[in-house]
Amino acid sequence: MSQPVDAIVIGAGPCGVAAAVQLKRSGFSPLLFEARAVGGLLRNANLVENYPGFPKGISGRRLCGLLEEQVTRAGVDLVNDRIVDVLPAGNDFAVKTASARTMTSRCLIVATGTAPRSGLFAEPDALVGRSIFYEVADLPEFGPATRVTIVGGSDAAYDYALNVAGRGAQVTIVRRGAARCLPLLAERVGAHDAIGVRAGANVLALVESVSGVTVRIADSEGVEEVAADYLLIACGREPEDTLLRRLARRGKIANHLTPNLFSGGDVVRGLFRQAGIAVGDGLLAAMAAARYLRGECPSPGRS
Repeated sequence: MSQPVDAIVIGAGPCGVAAAVQLKRSGFSPLLFEARAVGGLLRNANLVENYPGFPKGISGRRLCGLLEEQVTRAGVDLVNDRIVDVLPAGNDFAVKTASARTMTSRCLIVATGTAPRSGLFAEPDALVGRSIFYEVADLPEFGPATRVTIVGGSDAAYDYALNVAGRGAQVTIVRRGAARCLPLLAERVGAHDAIGVRAGANVLALVESVSGVTVRIADSEGVEEVAADYLLIACGREPEDTLLRRLARRGKIANHLTPNLFSGGDVVRGLFRQAGIAVGDGLLAAMAAARYLRGECPSPGRS
């Protein structure tokens, strides 16, 4: 096996990008791994309004483009591959990728974010990725008057609705209970002519149709079928913490016990999923990793 790299950062969302850029600025050579596209969950955001420096807000797509530009300008090596396993290798870490590569790293920063909850409505496998999706960024390009149904009542569901309606779609939000989104999102959705809301509706079934998918719902008026070209399911997300759980089982369990293992951003922040928080986590992880790489804190297992 080749000599270990300084650091491997897993995930190129705001946390991973901030960590990789900071490590590069500190004189190290991190590898930034991303299986999909730079930006993480930000790729779905209609408008980011609470990130400092953008007083008018910025679209998620635009912000992701700036993050990718910053990675390139900083000279960070971005690797488009998925890490499927991590194992202790003495004081270092051995990582295995989906493309069957294996390498070692002196430090590891896990910024793998979250994954959408799926299987809630017995989604037909044949429709997932074709008519049924969990993120706006995964939708194919669509033209005006495309019908999009969104299931959910959270910030994400309402933000997705504004996103696709702004691109010309006709949108129906189906939610079971009360809206659980920011009041300003509910106000914007209510004022948008292309968005309708079916409140108090339970999804009974998802059925393939000629044009896409039919959502069978039940509400106080009875049972109805809502036809859509695309269905977006926005019913919560879960930490993508598989690698962290594997490391825990293998004895690498906490930053204070393992000074060269770090995690940050949405994968560890629960409901507090904000780009600004993730960036701060990334900077903290990178600064601590730099101390370790310079020999300013103990190696694993040493006092």
